[in-house]
Amino acid sequence: MINKKTGGIVALFAILIATYVVVEREPVHEGSRDLVLPRLSDAGSGSGSAPGTAASATAAALKAAGVAPPDKPGAASEAVPLDAKAVPLDAKASYSADPVVDPMGAINRVEIARAGERLVLERRGDDVWELRRGSDAVAGQGAETRHAVRADTYKVTAMLRLFTSRNESVFSTPAQGQEDLRYYGLDDASRIQVSLYRDGAVWLSMVIGAAQTSDEESNEKDTFVQRIEDRGQGGEPGAWIYRIQGRDLRAPFEKSFDELRSKKLFAFDKDDVVEVQLARREPGPDAAMVLRRREGADKAQDATWTMVKPAGYRASPPTSYLSTLANLTVSGFAAEAPEEARLSEPRLRVTLVLADGSKRSLAIGEDVDGEVWVRNTTGHDAADGASKGEVARISKYTGKSLIKGAFDFRDKKILADFTTPGRLISLHLGELSMTSDGDHWRVASPSAFVAGKDEVAKLLKAIDGFAVDSFFAEAPPLA
Repeated sequence: MINKKTGGIVALFAILIATYVVVEREPVHEGSRDLVLPRLSDAGSGSGSAPGTAASATAAALKAAGVAPPDKPGAASEAVPLDAKAVPLDAKASYSADPVVDPMGAINRVEIARAGERLVLERRGDDVWELRRGSDAVAGQGAETRHAVRADTYKVTAMLRLFTSRNESVFSTPAQGQEDLRYYGLDDASRIQVSLYRDGAVWLSMVIGAAQTSDEESNEKDTFVQRIEDRGQGGEPGAWIYRIQGRDLRAPFEKSFDELRSKKLFAFDKDDVVEVQLARREPGPDAAMVLRRREGADKAQDATWTMVKPAGYRASPPTSYLSTLANLTVSGFAAEAPEEARLSEPRLRVTLVLADGSKRSLAIGEDVDGEVWVRNTTGHDAADGASKGEVARISKYTGKSLIKGAFDFRDKKILADFTTPGRLISLHLGELSMTSDGDHWRVASPSAFVAGKDEVAKLLKAIDGFAVDSFFAEAPPLA
């Protein structure tokens, strides 16, 4: 039985040993270096990730106070989803008087490489980033895949916002070999190599290691990094390791391909659509439809649409339907759909023709476990049917709203054409019968008189607004 005095001595001895191990592990080097990452406000100068000539007053004060690295970090931090709008700008931004450059305009390419995966992000517009996989895990090597998808702009912005504030080291040590690299999450299995490009030239390239909470109260994290210039090909001994204070540089870059891609299935403006084609699986008079915007119609809400197939019907502008497709967001992607989704013979095939001649197409399958399966068949020949293209899931409600036929796009105001001024010359409603001579309406029965102009206008407006709920190929049986 160990008494309290003996237990206290043992505990003190254990603390001394732990302190010795930490001091031995994290020695203070007389030739320690300081690293200040470039800010996007300095991107035009072409500066890379060169170390600063002197530490800031804050960094020097922290070192003088004996700030040491945190406990041994794990191989990787959790991938915390960061929304660009919620990324706080570090208070240290006030250290620099340089104006901050808009990150979306300054950086036009981001490469992310980690064990077994390389991702490339390229800016294609002010708010459009394209995401593709690389075939090699090392940035700058290997061919990129041709298949590209739209990236989540907010998540890309979260990456770039990290560099709009001052990022500086408060500790540095030369790596003693692979054991040190594993210790700091900078070994090949754990590291993330990031390269940012501006106008085709590398603006910043570095290796990101582990991030660990340094302040439990604020949940602030520090990140261990290496410069590409220091690291060399194998992270050989002597490559310096820096601890960047108060910034989790890892989490935004730790996301997978599926996490970085936008969940928005298409990228087009609904007002650019000039033709809508629908083909339903179930046969019927409205199983196939072609709607075409009148040639010369501007991008306007009142653009004229014609129902080409089936012919003989007035069309209602498909504004709401096109808006749903233009903003279609999926709940997830998958390599294949379950057999019961029946994507090989979908319930509906939708093809949109844009003003530039390009097409967007979608095959809509069945509801499986509360979600509707779809396949983006854009870019595939009609001969492929719905067998090629990316598979995704959408909500049951959205899927139901997209299943339409020709009759759903017929103009429901079945009497609207007849109330056109100058066209309607007689009107019979029950016992009421009246005719127009162009200037006045005269009631013939049940008694003869000249109808009031305002009263007739109200009546014609009511007739013009009369709309049916739906159309049927055959009258449904009476209840």
